[in-house]
Order: sequence, then C-alpha cells, then structure tokens
Amino acid sequence: MSAALDAPVPEDLRQLRRRSRGHACETLRLELATVTPVFGGGVTPSDRQLLDGVRAAGIRGQLRFWWRALYAPNFADSEALYRAEAELWGGATRTDNLAIGRSQVELRIEQIAGGEHVSPERYESCASYALFPLTMSRDRRGAAALRSPLTFTLRVRCPAADRQQAEVKASLRAWILFGGYGGRTRRGLGSLSVRSDASAWLPSSPSPDAIDRLLGVELLSRRDA
Repeated sequence: MSAALDAPVPEDLRQLRRRSRGHACETLRLELATVTPVFGGGVTPSDRQLLDGVRAAGIRGQLRFWWRALYAPNFADSEALYRAEAELWGGATRTDNLAIGRSQVELRIEQIAGGEHVSPERYESCASYALFPLTMSRDRRGAAALRSPLTFTLRVRCPAADRQQAEVKASLRAWILFGGYGGRTRRGLGSLSVRSDASAWLPSSPSPDAIDRLLGVELLSRRDA
C-alpha cells in the first residue's frame, strides 16, 4: 500500500483544508469486507504481480462513477453535469472557474486485515466465467493474482450540507450494492458487505423499490417503467 496516499492526515492540515474550502464537514465511518476474491495486481498487464493493498484513490474513482450514474439524468447537458461533479468531487482548474480544484470528499483507509495472497493456479478448474484471466496459457504468464477476502475501515469526510452529504451516501451505497473493489467486479469479484450498521447502507429487501428508497433516486423502478 502507498504510505503517501493513505497515511493519516494531521489534524492541523485537516483544519486548514476545511477553512480553505469554507464548508462544514462530517465524517462517515464504514466497516467493509469483501465476500468474494479480489482480482487485481500491478501496473504490468498479464503479469502475476500481487495486489497493492486497498487504495483510497481507487475507491474515490468508483464513488465518482456511481455519483454520475445516479445523478446524470438530473442535468440538462454535460456542462451542467460537469459543474456539479467538479463542485463535489473536484476537477482540473479552468480559466472560467467551472472546476473548483480539490475534491470536497476525502477518503482514508484504516484497519486492513486478512487478504492473504492466493496462488492463481488454485482457480484454474473452477469459476471460469470470472476467473479465466488467471489461467495459464502458452502465450501469457497469467493475469494478476487473486486475493482472498479482506476487511477494512473506510472513513469518508464530506460536506455536511444535506444535499451533498446525501449524494455521497447514495454513491457509497450504490458502490457497495453494485460495484466492488479491484477488477472484474461485473463478474462478481471483489463484492462488498457492511460489517456494522448494515441497515444504514443496505436495503431492507432486494426489491427494486427498497433499493430506490435507500438510494433516494428512481434507479431500478425508472428502468422498469
């Protein structure tokens, strides 16, 4: 894991960041666990490099994706969407000041446990739908190694404003429900579960209505209409 990315932020620096943005902030704490193996590796494609821990930067990108998936239909055009996305999640500074720069959402990873490295050959004869990149062949050494289920605590500092905090929470819930950590999440790898206070983050039932109520948007019911 990169110490520079995930090292604790000193309190004086956190206070300075709050003052510099001029927003009241609140911290959310989630205890998460993967319930399926995590697929990932290093920077070299098709190389059996081991996973580099849990990184806040990767989770931030996932949350930004799910925010856009949930709220893009609310905007008339891409420029309006860009304004709202940049205000919350940050963006490159532009001369017309449409992007504010640094994100208002800060993530920290704590208390990582488990996640032993597992040999890819163990999975060559099972679950080929999800795991076939791990198998050996004549022209490749096999994809990046799997990692067994791991647990970690995610701290999310976000604006205390009702609308923005609700959007961050909905993005977290969508990521937990439909996404995951690592690669090939659409094939079921890296799926997540909440270890504590699950009712605040998971729907009461797997029905479309219950999921939409939890997210605060007409996502599944809109699709079925």
